[in-house]
Amino acid sequence: MSGISGYRDHVEVPIKRFSAVGTKDETMNEILDTVITESSLTVFYRDISINIPSCSLSDMEYLALGHLITCGFIKYTDKVPKTRFLSKKNMICVEPEDTVSAGMPCQVPPNCKLHPLFSSKAICEIFDDLLKRSSLFKMTGATHAAALCDNKGILLWHEDVGRHNAVDKVIGHAFAERIPPGDKMIALTGRINTEIVGKVISVGIPVVASKAPPTDMAIEDSQGAGVTIIGFVRDRCMSVYSNSERVVNTSLTGRKQIEPG
Repeated sequence: MSGISGYRDHVEVPIKRFSAVGTKDETMNEILDTVITESSLTVFYRDISINIPSCSLSDMEYLALGHLITCGFIKYTDKVPKTRFLSKKNMICVEPEDTVSAGMPCQVPPNCKLHPLFSSKAICEIFDDLLKRSSLFKMTGATHAAALCDNKGILLWHEDVGRHNAVDKVIGHAFAERIPPGDKMIALTGRINTEIVGKVISVGIPVVASKAPPTDMAIEDSQGAGVTIIGFVRDRCMSVYSNSERVVNTSLTGRKQIEPG
């Protein structure tokens, strides 16, 4: 599946920047500032139309597929549909899966029964790597990043103006590549709420981690579904809020961790 070309994920706009406000050294300069591009996407699938009102323009095919999966319209075990992008209208048509050849099935259903282990060292290094990769965030400060990871590092990642969209792009990309989800982790930069937990449950991903905290309802949902939630992954620290048996001290893993990247 090829990416959509010709989009602009950021633009420069003229601003007036005030410095040292309220002091005798206060100044005002007219400069150009880099801001994120915000768009919308309409997804057509069978006889339904779904609008995603606020998203980034990159990798919209993956966003469409991931959104259809996490909303329950298609399953991770389905065949991979073809997509057709109508650039003038920001629309994507997703063809029904019965029109394409079969792909590799997902190996683990939601509420997965696999018990992958992630060392605390590997998790911290994954976040170090993810934050280094987020070039659009460095330019604009206005994106969220999400990644699909195993216990060795990042397998694939995406950015978007919305944290939910970033997760959908990762899920859609993993679906297109037929990556089994049952021993993977979603790493993201935004808050973990019930919607994020619902997305990982829908595809059977057992671990979700963020540099931000979870909500109480997200923790409650994850406990019942067997999902591990990890928050505040920063400065070589983290907090595990549910199903903590999947996270082990580095010294207890019994194997050398491979550097992510």
